[in-house]
Amino acid sequence: MLRKLAILAMAVCPMVWAAADEANGNDENEETPPGPYVVVVPVEDMIDDGVHVLVERAIRDHRDAEAILFAIDTPGGRVDSAVKIAETIQNAPIPTIAYITGGGWGAISAGALVSFACDDIAMAPGSSIGAAAPVIPGAGGMQPAGEKEVSFLRARMRGLAESKGHNPDIAEAMVDPDIELRARLDDDGQMVVYRPDLGSGPTARNDSPNDDESPGEQPAPSLQEMLERFLEDYGEEGPATPGTPGLDVLGGADPGSAAGVAMQRFPVIQANDQMVLESGKLLTLTASEAQAWGLIEHTPSTVEQAVLDFGYEDARIERLDYTWSEALFRFLVNPTVAGLLLMAGMGGLYFEVRSPGFGLPGIIGISALALFFGARYVIGLSDWLDLILVALGLGLIIVELFVLPGFGIFGITGAISLLVGLYLALTNVPIPEYSWDFDRLRDAGMSLTVAFLSYTLLAAVALRVFPHTPAYRKLVLNDAFTNEAGYTVEPEMDVESSVGMQGKAVTMLRPAGRGRFGGKTYSVVTRGDYIDEGAPIRVVEVRGNRYVVVADQPKGDT
Repeated sequence: MLRKLAILAMAVCPMVWAAADEANGNDENEETPPGPYVVVVPVEDMIDDGVHVLVERAIRDHRDAEAILFAIDTPGGRVDSAVKIAETIQNAPIPTIAYITGGGWGAISAGALVSFACDDIAMAPGSSIGAAAPVIPGAGGMQPAGEKEVSFLRARMRGLAESKGHNPDIAEAMVDPDIELRARLDDDGQMVVYRPDLGSGPTARNDSPNDDESPGEQPAPSLQEMLERFLEDYGEEGPATPGTPGLDVLGGADPGSAAGVAMQRFPVIQANDQMVLESGKLLTLTASEAQAWGLIEHTPSTVEQAVLDFGYEDARIERLDYTWSEALFRFLVNPTVAGLLLMAGMGGLYFEVRSPGFGLPGIIGISALALFFGARYVIGLSDWLDLILVALGLGLIIVELFVLPGFGIFGITGAISLLVGLYLALTNVPIPEYSWDFDRLRDAGMSLTVAFLSYTLLAAVALRVFPHTPAYRKLVLNDAFTNEAGYTVEPEMDVESSVGMQGKAVTMLRPAGRGRFGGKTYSVVTRGDYIDEGAPIRVVEVRGNRYVVVADQPKGDT
C-alpha cells in the first residue's frame, strides 16, 4: 500500500507543482525577443487573487521592459486583493501606466485603487474612474462599510497618490463621501483641486520627484499657520473688507478671538473657485473631467496610442495573459469548487482508510487534496504551514483510530491541527479585522457547507443506489457462510501447527476473506495481494486468530 501511495504521489504532485512553476513564471524555455518593449497586462472583470498572480508575474519576469501598461476594465472586487495588487505595482522597479479602457466598466472601486498605484494614468474617451468606497453585503443588497474600513482605504488611496504624484484630495474623495472638493487656477495657470477643510490645497503636480530643487507638493497650511499669516498681514482687527465666508468648516475657535476673526475672514475659498464635488457624494470622473481637473494628461483611444503618448515610440508591445494553470487555479479557488474538492479529498481518504488495500477512493482523495492545496498555494491563499498542519492532523487521527485504543491526546491534537490548517487555508486571515476579512470567513463557510452537503448527498446516494450496481457485487460478499453450510471459524489454533498449512481460498481475498484448511474455515488476509476464489493458499504467519496467507504454487508447477 505504501508503495502504491508513493507511486500516486509521484504521479500527481509533479503535475500540480509543474503547473505552479508555470504560474510562477519559472518556464526556462520562454525567451523574450531582443529590443525595447512595453508589457500590456489586462486587469479585467472582478478583482481577485488570480489577478494578483498575473500582475506579480508581469513585474517579476519583465524587469527589463521599458514600462508595464495595465489595461484596466473592472467594476471592482475584493478589497484585500486590490490592496495587494496596488502594493505590488507601487514597488515595481520600472515605470507603470494605468490605462483605463473605454466601452466597459472603467476603473471603478478596487480598479481606482489599482490605478492610483501606477506612475501615470491615462483614460480612453468614455471611460470613468472612482466610486471606491468599501461596501459590505446586507439585507437590502450592498451597504456602505463602517468608518474603520473607510478610514483605512482613504489613507491607502492618499498614500498611493502622494507616492506617485497624483492629487491626493481627488483620491480621498473617491473613497469618502464626506469630502468636498473645489478647484482654482494657480499662479502658473494650472488647475488645482483641493479640500477646503484642509486649507488652500495642494500645489500643482510635481513631475520631477527626484529633483532636489523642485519644491514638489506642499502640505496645506494648518489653522495655526493661517492664523499667524493673518495676524502678520492684518493685525488683530483684520482687513477692512471681509473675505469670502465659508471657513466655519474649520470651526472650534471663539468668534471674538484672533483665530475666530481669521477663520471668518481669511480668504481660503475664493470667489471664483469652482465646485468640483459637494459633500455627501462619492467622486467619479469621466475621462474629460479627469483631464480638466488635472488628474490625467492623455486620453488615448487605444492601447497602442497610449504607448505612443507616453514616449515609447520605438518599443514593441508584448501582451500578457493568464497561463492555463493560472486560469485553472483561479477557477479552483472559487468557494463552491473548493468545497467540492475538499469533500472529494476528505471523503476519498475516509473511504480508503475504511477499506483494505489501496484503490480508487485513495486516488480520488489524494488528487483532490493536491488540487485544493496546490491551487491555493499558487494563488497565494495558502502556504506550507497550512498543508503541514492538515497532514499532521490526518496522521494523528489515523494513529488514534488504528494504532491506539480509545480517543485521547493524539485524536484531540490531530483534530485541532486539522481544523487550524483548514481554517488558514480557507481564510488566509489568522485574525479578521476588516469587513473584507470577514468576507473570507463567509467564503470559507460556503466552502465547508458545500463540502458537507455534497458529502451527505453522496453518502445517501451510495447507500441507496450503489448496493444494486454490478460494481458493488464485485467488491462486497453477497453470500452468507453459515454453520449449517459447514463454514465455521475457529477462535484460534496452535501457531506451530498452523504455519505452513495448505488450503484454498473460499472467497476472493481483497486482501481479506475466508480460507478453508482441513475441512474448517478461517478468517485470512494476504500481504496486500489479491487472490482469486478457489486458488491454493498457504499460511505463513499467525496474528491472534487471523492468519496471513500467500498464494501456494501446486507441486509440479514450474
